[in-house]
Amino acid sequence: MQLDFMTASGANLKKIKIAMSGLDDDRVLQIVDAIRGYTLIEELELFNNAIEDRGCEALATLRNVRSLDLAVNSVGNEGAIAIANSLPENKFLQKCNLDYNQAVGARVSDDFCRSLCNTSSINDIYSSNHTLLSISFDRGDTGAKLASLLKLNRSTENKRHVAIKKILLHYKDDYDMEPLFDLSLDGERDLKALPHVLSWFETAKLLRHILFPVGDVPRALNDFEMKKISALYQFVNAMPMLFIPATHGKGGGNKRKRSIG
Repeated sequence: MQLDFMTASGANLKKIKIAMSGLDDDRVLQIVDAIRGYTLIEELELFNNAIEDRGCEALATLRNVRSLDLAVNSVGNEGAIAIANSLPENKFLQKCNLDYNQAVGARVSDDFCRSLCNTSSINDIYSSNHTLLSISFDRGDTGAKLASLLKLNRSTENKRHVAIKKILLHYKDDYDMEPLFDLSLDGERDLKALPHVLSWFETAKLLRHILFPVGDVPRALNDFEMKKISALYQFVNAMPMLFIPATHGKGGGNKRKRSIG
């Protein structure tokens, strides 16, 4: 049995190591309850124990661990998937080691892919996990798609830029602007969101040319300008009166023109 606790200042634990101790699910639940209140744990090493799915599911509820090592346990698909499903709400976990467990197959890899890049909508992609940098299971065979998404997460420390890159690469449909039409507190549609949308497109355009190597830019990015025009058209189509130019009366007075900038 090896137990190692390294503490830092304040309410942080730098490292917790419980290896080769026969640690089972019941004891893991006690550990999770005990460490949940700490601000951040840099490393939680629980390798070579007897942890199964129930213990892994409890560990998946933690939001204060940067590196989790569960190698050489008895974690199955359900435990690994619990960790995968927790990732959209987990902004701290960067590394997870599930080597030499029972978790196998494409199903586990698919769940991690979905948590790192849920392509159901633009908002789902944006809300996906952009902080996990590495995951290993089944002797390191994570699959090409998951490896690609992890590479995107590692591509820049600016996670907003990571999200934009994922949207550009993986969202194939036209961007639906309708959820942005009704952001006004008084319930009326306005153009408050439009400057932010146009700014996003400009940032994305910059990222396309700077952060993507030429050879890696997929064909889907060629219609990027058309998607921008489509987004603008949706605003015009939904609120045409707000885009009518100012008119001039006989007295030279001008009606006020709504600004979108």
